[in-house]
Amino acid sequence: MDTETSAIVERINARIDALEVTLRGETTAVRGEMSSMRDDLRGEMSSMRDDLRGEMSSMRDDLRGDMSLMRDDLRGEMSTMRDDLRGEMSLMRDDLHGEMSTMRDDLRGEMSSMRDELRTEIRDSLEESKRHARVLNEDVRDDIRMLAESFAAMSVKLDALQR
Repeated sequence: MDTETSAIVERINARIDALEVTLRGETTAVRGEMSSMRDDLRGEMSSMRDDLRGEMSSMRDDLRGDMSLMRDDLRGEMSTMRDDLRGEMSLMRDDLHGEMSTMRDDLRGEMSSMRDELRTEIRDSLEESKRHARVLNEDVRDDIRMLAESFAAMSVKLDALQR
């Protein structure tokens, strides 16, 4: 193999190596983005859980304080007020359960939608990378074919010169 052909083959190998490095980098970036999104979602869900617990704790403490004041100030009406408070607490609990259920369902819907969007983006990115790799492979094949044709032509010329 002459030096020109050898140099061309080395350039082709370098282009193939560069393509491989690029594809690995893109794969790593996509994995990093997915991990970051997962961590963000977990953080948001944890924050919402803590906020709800804090609100529930605050509501519980407020209701206990109100009940204690009512007991001390209005002993005669305590039975009636206790029944009223229990009714209100039940309604608030039911409302809170309803709101929490709605928030849970909304969050699940958003997470499902985001998951589907991410999957679509990843698929699209993968397909684009595959198309790009195919184009580069075809380009390399054309280069190799041209090299082979040139080599064959040079071999014929060398044979003719040697005769």
